[in-house]
Amino acid sequence: MAVIHSNKIDIIKPIKIDRKSKHKELCEIGVKILRKGKLIIEYPQHNWDNGQFIERWHWRRSSKCNNILVEPQNITGIIPDVIGWNWIDSYVIEAKTSKQDFKNDKNKNGFVGKYFFYLSYPNIININDLDIQGLIEYNPETKVIEQKKNAIYDVENYSRDTEIAILLSILRGRNINSRR
Repeated sequence: MAVIHSNKIDIIKPIKIDRKSKHKELCEIGVKILRKGKLIIEYPQHNWDNGQFIERWHWRRSSKCNNILVEPQNITGIIPDVIGWNWIDSYVIEAKTSKQDFKNDKNKNGFVGKYFFYLSYPNIININDLDIQGLIEYNPETKVIEQKKNAIYDVENYSRDTEIAILLSILRGRNINSRR
């Protein structure tokens, strides 16, 4: 790239953005998403009155989180990129900067967070590759954040015990009411 300033030509090298800065950018966007609380989730519900089972229905309620942690170091070994809690639910956002990063993460069993979302740039994650996880895409050119797929609450994969262990580990690490 060249920039011309009054008969002088300055050569400007394009800035190379590494994956860590892209990942950090996505984590910061994940925090903003959880603070605003506009995520759509799907919730399985049984309708016992007439014997029908409603497999999935969309439920829009506030996903606004007051308590948010970014990459919390803890004793469990599970480090979510962004995790937030509101009065009853927990939300995890995993930032993915490449297809390979997503494929490595996809093979994990179980997860933390009642609702689990992947956050990536466009065309990194295919919706068909997701089961119960939600997908949010951020376009850095237009600065548009779009929820492409809703997260679904799944009791079998949700690990509340691991979530509590993360919180207790963080409290212990900060010496909040810990005994010595």
